[in-house]
Amino acid sequence: MVTQSRRQINALCSIVPLVSEGYGSDIVARFLRRNGIKNFMVEIGGEIVTMGNSEQRLPWKIGVTKPTDDSVKVDQDIQTILNVTDKAMATSGNYRNFYYKGGKKYAHTIDPKTGYPVQHSLLSATVLAK
Repeated sequence: MVTQSRRQINALCSIVPLVSEGYGSDIVARFLRRNGIKNFMVEIGGEIVTMGNSEQRLPWKIGVTKPTDDSVKVDQDIQTILNVTDKAMATSGNYRNFYYKGGKKYAHTIDPKTGYPVQHSLLSATVLAK
């Protein structure tokens, strides 16, 4: 029972910062909409909400970092640039948030069934939502 509770707490501690960044972006975007702002991009911790267009009257251009399974790489190459308008966007990468223990790599993506970090080769995922 203690082990299961500890896993649930660890999973929650990994999820809360992610939820709070996305929630914070949503709250700021809601505030801007309520105050008549029609063109904006809000970014908090990589969680993005856009509305309307940029100052150039074009869709917001958001770069997605190329995931690299190389912990010493300091260069952050761009894999693609997305045109984002009236959407929320988030990218999560197991190539950034991880640690090694006993020679095994543990990333921040938690399997909700086990409470342990997921073991797979997927490095990054980007999600867009209306």
